[in-house]
Amino acid sequence: MLNGMLSLVRATTLNHDGKLDILIGGAGAGNHTGMFLSSYLGDGTGNFTTGQNNDLGPGTMEGEMGLADFNEDGNLDVAFPIVFSQGQTESTSVLTFFGDGNGKFTDVTREARLTDPRWSTGAAFGDYDGDGFVDLMITRYVEFDPKTPPIFGEGPTCHYRGISVQCGPRGMKGLADSLYHNNRDGTFTEVSTTARVQDSSRDFGLGVVWSDFNDNGRPDLFVADDSTPNQLYRNDGKGLFSDVSFISGTAVNGEGAETAGMGIAVCDYNHSGRFSLVLTTFEDQAATLYSNDGGMNFADGQQTQVGFLQANATGVEQQHGRDERSRTGISKC
Repeated sequence: MLNGMLSLVRATTLNHDGKLDILIGGAGAGNHTGMFLSSYLGDGTGNFTTGQNNDLGPGTMEGEMGLADFNEDGNLDVAFPIVFSQGQTESTSVLTFFGDGNGKFTDVTREARLTDPRWSTGAAFGDYDGDGFVDLMITRYVEFDPKTPPIFGEGPTCHYRGISVQCGPRGMKGLADSLYHNNRDGTFTEVSTTARVQDSSRDFGLGVVWSDFNDNGRPDLFVADDSTPNQLYRNDGKGLFSDVSFISGTAVNGEGAETAGMGIAVCDYNHSGRFSLVLTTFEDQAATLYSNDGGMNFADGQQTQVGFLQANATGVEQQHGRDERSRTGISKC
């Protein structure tokens, strides 16, 4: 269930020089015993200098990093999910930082009002209401207390192929995801219920992406869920969404089965002018290609269109990410 050593890596331009830099958020790697945030500035020749290498205190990271200029100062900011933190941000599950445009970042988690302590797994920025400021979607996993974790190997959901493993996610209580509206002053307000993305079934959320799937100029929202149905929310405008997960064909795969949805890639792979989805999964489950047929209708095209998707998820690039400097959050191939 927990990853003691995990790094979240993004390559982008942090200091406006047009050369790729590297941003890494991690836990328990290298000389770091806890969580850390490091940036490395590239010179365009394959060499890098350290911009920042900060320890963030004890805790465990999880999932995917979100990048966007959420305070509209022209510099990229960052949000990334963690399982729990006992460091400088106290009880929070999303670490948020302002970027200064030179590869350095300042922790503004508490100032941004992102102090919900529930286990988070994914962070994605997108301007869903078209006000010019990117909003933040956080996916969440299961109820978990690190002081009293489930007992390893005990219980029906604590075995895999006859081998004792960490318990879950089945058999544990899921958590509702959170949509945060940007207040345009560096703070966020949770609006999941009013926006109609409250995840009332409390599925086990992992990957998340914003993209305009029906070409109406508004970013829709897709959440990959682990061993529970995925969620696709159509952006209806005026800050409201409709859950079209099952009627769109993206809740389950072409065989009608739930999968262990994890990584997400969005791309117009067949040059149709529409963005399709690739969802990576768990061991012995084929990744799923949700081919966008238009009108928010998707077909499972993995069998006939891209044979490589039969590969184990470990061998498939888990893009997760988006070009989050775009207002629609659409990723590029």
